[in-house]
Amino acid sequence: MELEQQVRGQRTFTVSPQPSAREERCSTPSWTGRKERRRGSNLRDQLTESERHIGRLQDTLRHEREKSMRLQSRCNQQAVELRRREQQNARLKERLGQLADGLRGRRPC
Repeated sequence: MELEQQVRGQRTFTVSPQPSAREERCSTPSWTGRKERRRGSNLRDQLTESERHIGRLQDTLRHEREKSMRLQSRCNQQAVELRRREQQNARLKERLGQLADGLRGRRPC
């Protein structure tokens, strides 16, 4: 069913009513359905690839965390070793100073 309308008495044009949803589905060419299925398949492929990429990123993150923990542990061990050596050096300096004082006291004037 077509309707004719006049716009300000100057032009005449034809307006077709909107097809119902059922008519639209029936009139949709079959290639559109294939196109939609292909698009859905492409989206599934993209989702699968994204999930794989996320898995790889999570593995890398886990590896980096483990590496960071090992480095932090090594750093803590080195800090403990440095403090131990500094204390040992301080004791040796004190002992050396005591020995030097003892030698100065024994010298004949």
